[in-house]
Amino acid sequence: MASHAGDFQEDEDGNNTSSLKRTRRPVISCLECRRKKLKCDRTHPCQQCKRIGRPGGCLYQVGQEPESRTQESSSSSSPHVEKRQRIDTEDASVSANIAVKRPSSTTPRSLLQDHFIDSSSSPMNMNPATAPMGIIEDLQNRVRKLEQVIETGHPLVESANSHDYTPPVEVIRNNPNVSEFHVDEWGAPLAAFGMARSFMYKIQDGSDDQEISALAQDMRSLHNLIKARCKSLKQVEAPALTVPEILRCLPDNETCEALAGLYFANFEHCYRILHRPTFDRQFREFWGQQHSLQNKSSFLPQLCGVLSIVAALKTSPLCNNIGLQKISDGATTFMQSYIDNLSTKEGNRLPAIQTRLLLFILRWVRSDRVGDLWHASGQTLRQALMMGLDKDPGKLPKTSPSQAELRRRIWYTIVEQDLMASLLCNMPCMVPYFTCRPPLNVNDSEISDESKASPASRPLQEWTDNICQHILAQNLLERVEVCKAVGNRTSVKYEEIVNITRRLERSLQNLPSSLKFGGDTDRSPIRLMAGLEIDMSIRRVLLYLYSPFSHAMPIENDTYAEARVGFNQSCLMIGAYRDLFDPKYSELDVFQPEGYWDFFYNCYKYELNQATLGLSIEIKRLTMQSSDQNKAAATTATSSPGNGRMNSLSSVNLNTPGGTPSGSSKSSLIHAVKDAIEPMTRRISRVGSNLKDLAYLTIVFNSVKSQNQSIAENMIKEGLRDLVSACKLQLGRDGVEMSTPHMRNGSDAELSVATSSEFDLTWTSFAGLDWNSVLRFEESMSGQWDQGIPWQDNSMMIQ
Repeated sequence: MASHAGDFQEDEDGNNTSSLKRTRRPVISCLECRRKKLKCDRTHPCQQCKRIGRPGGCLYQVGQEPESRTQESSSSSSPHVEKRQRIDTEDASVSANIAVKRPSSTTPRSLLQDHFIDSSSSPMNMNPATAPMGIIEDLQNRVRKLEQVIETGHPLVESANSHDYTPPVEVIRNNPNVSEFHVDEWGAPLAAFGMARSFMYKIQDGSDDQEISALAQDMRSLHNLIKARCKSLKQVEAPALTVPEILRCLPDNETCEALAGLYFANFEHCYRILHRPTFDRQFREFWGQQHSLQNKSSFLPQLCGVLSIVAALKTSPLCNNIGLQKISDGATTFMQSYIDNLSTKEGNRLPAIQTRLLLFILRWVRSDRVGDLWHASGQTLRQALMMGLDKDPGKLPKTSPSQAELRRRIWYTIVEQDLMASLLCNMPCMVPYFTCRPPLNVNDSEISDESKASPASRPLQEWTDNICQHILAQNLLERVEVCKAVGNRTSVKYEEIVNITRRLERSLQNLPSSLKFGGDTDRSPIRLMAGLEIDMSIRRVLLYLYSPFSHAMPIENDTYAEARVGFNQSCLMIGAYRDLFDPKYSELDVFQPEGYWDFFYNCYKYELNQATLGLSIEIKRLTMQSSDQNKAAATTATSSPGNGRMNSLSSVNLNTPGGTPSGSSKSSLIHAVKDAIEPMTRRISRVGSNLKDLAYLTIVFNSVKSQNQSIAENMIKEGLRDLVSACKLQLGRDGVEMSTPHMRNGSDAELSVATSSEFDLTWTSFAGLDWNSVLRFEESMSGQWDQGIPWQDNSMMIQ
């Protein structure tokens, strides 16, 4: 009791108050082990984080990082008392450790972290004599400091923004055997388009140049006309229909059966959701006892999803059914209402998961916001984890072989959808490590409830109902893990990235002949859709891994040549798919081939625009190389721009649909970008078109063709004039009325303000190359890129 005498005090009335002063013990475990109350071995990463498959999430509290192995071995002989004293005295040096570990480069994000990670407000550095700050007070202080940074600005931020943009990939060059870069320092390649960025701000903020002002007014008026046109064509979601209303609107039995066949032929390739024999059996039961299944069957929401997806494709005259259009208008709200009203037990069954997946495909086909897609895929993933779909069903009790195979198909569909939505939204992939084996390459008819054993997987040379998903499943776990490693901002070696991309490229080259374009293979729309989905699923990850190296400098010592070659090859391949579904060039034997055209541009518009920007990056590189060669021509022999080392891409033979190899000279890349913009102009009156995308691509493309600012600006003006003229001409051909109030050259101030805020080129609606990465500034590399504040494409943020 004597030892605690100082802990009790008396107030003015003589009452004893027990204000026991306790000193917070330092948290020496990693944050993940501390949250789960596990024993941590204080390694990086620790064994617990490795066991759960999240090595990138092994983080320690600032100042309590584990020591290196050499330091641990040298201090292992010291007494335990000294080690305990060292841990106790580390609290006093947290501020010094933070100052030492702070990077030399000052970025806006690091400055905000400096304000948030304040040693005086950290619970580890509080004076024990003072009462700890509450959570609300602490959050208020953080918000107050953030407001001060935003309102007053920071001198270091201003000085950082004044420097030139530098290469984002930092490679340790002191040791030639090590080439490690830190993902959190990947920069924004779009900042390389300095002249395009400055021209966009002239359009947005107004310019003294009368020509630019006239162009801006024309584009704003044209943008309003196109926006109103697309809004009238776009399917507006109606209120949720009731079951009797849906039953009254359903087409006849034969029409529904034909539409269901179109769904399985066009969409059940990479994203396997439904089992055809099971669906047919439920379809017959539904029409046989329709009224008894109104409120308790899960088949009606699935049937609505299937019919609505096919109706959005619009390749058959059956899609023009009036009742089908009414069902399609309210399908999303009806299916979502059905999911929300499920009980916990019903929600943990396969039919509920299948309905969620069909709803995701429907939203994807309708070009819903990528933020909504990411939110929906996350909910489905969490529900699947609660059901244990990530574990191989072969080890689960009371699971038949047919049910086990269906669970595998659904799980791999969920992972593919979540990976796609995460990459499009610039959000980390949250799929944990899973043990579920890939699905078999078998037909749906080989899977039945009467089977006592799983069927044997067929060879890849044989076409089956599940061949596409079977091929993608072979490298799905690897694609997920590498995207998680990059998204977790961990240190990744360039050699590791290249090794993974080589395997992914090899998987594309080793596709069976039935899924390759060109040659004597089947060129029906069904096979084209299947091959397109496989290629896009892999190239989407390749672009994500290649993009940091696509603009690496300097040119003379290109360490990342292989990554750049692969990046440009993927960009050219994505652009080569346009002619497969373009009615002007394709020969699709369907009722309305424009349906596949709309599907391609609406579902893959992010990848298409990203590929166009990637080619523009390469054009700028070739322009810079040509300028350097012209400067050196006074002392050396003159060499043409197309004969440099950058032409290493010309040796890459692309397996394009036309079967011809694609070169990489500046002229060929310019033609490739023009070929990408031309069909987008022809689609200006169709659903999903966006003048902002076209204007942005036109400005960027014309800005990289010359390093002279005045010449580039004149090219941009000429390109925009041609774009406006081409769009007006196409709208006239499509019968769009041009004499709307939006196209009048009035001076209404209210209309001018509204159109100016809507037509903002700096907030385009497609993905950039950087995925909203953190910018890094360095004075040592100034002068290699255009000056100005680096611009980021914020369209990937959740809207």
